[in-house]
Amino acid sequence: MAIDFHTHLFTPEIVASRETGMADPAFAALYANKRAKIVGHDGLLAGMDDAGINSAVVMGFPWTDEDLRRRQNDHFAELARIELGVLFFFGSVPMDPATTSEEIDGAVRLLREQGMYGIGEIAYYGSGLTEAAASHLRSVLAAADTHGMPVCLHVNEPLGHRYAGKISNDFGRLYDVIADHPAVTIVLSHWGGGVLFYELMPEVRKAFARVYYDTAASPLIYDNRIYASAVSLVGSGKIILGSDYPLTGFARYIAPIKKLTDARDRDTILRDNARRVLGLIE
Repeated sequence: MAIDFHTHLFTPEIVASRETGMADPAFAALYANKRAKIVGHDGLLAGMDDAGINSAVVMGFPWTDEDLRRRQNDHFAELARIELGVLFFFGSVPMDPATTSEEIDGAVRLLREQGMYGIGEIAYYGSGLTEAAASHLRSVLAAADTHGMPVCLHVNEPLGHRYAGKISNDFGRLYDVIADHPAVTIVLSHWGGGVLFYELMPEVRKAFARVYYDTAASPLIYDNRIYASAVSLVGSGKIILGSDYPLTGFARYIAPIKKLTDARDRDTILRDNARRVLGLIE
């Protein structure tokens, strides 16, 4: 049994014509290239069936366009009612840095009422983690704390090749924001951009006690030694299978995880951590 914690699907209108979303700069940055794959509900389920993925978490896109954001969340809420136990949805919040903390709290409360399991994927594609973005993130985490919801945050590696959606990160600023919200469960996408290395520092390990790292986009960035190396650094209890589907296929993640020596590590990464973050197990 495997749960993919990081997948994407879009509304029927976006699937029918990606031009529908091109007015949103964040969406255009990632999907203007027609080789960037877009799938809807049926496409995600078909991919899961082919790969033997039992369940998946569907991440919302960080729309800057409020109408597109609301339509996505409404679509997720509708699907959540018919895909119980198969698809678990994370909803999106307003991404304008000027959004007040009260407005973000109201948006998160609505996500909870709509049946969402979490908030995300939060991503500051236009700016990176600037001070304004960090202030916005603080409001999101405060609301997540109030309403008991986990948060998924896009964090990419600061080095290496450039690609659509790669942003500049400030690990010091990220650390400060996380340390100020110790009760919130946070999943840092893409191995947290490598910030997991700093968990060898006792103060970071303490501040990141409720932080997990997903494996999304690994085959495009790292060789397969990343899995055993990460287990050595932070332990399997902090690593979650995530594919970023349909960016890449599921099998490219499952195979290297299954090569890990310890069967408990494999089960923990493939299933148990996801269930824990979703509140399905203690």
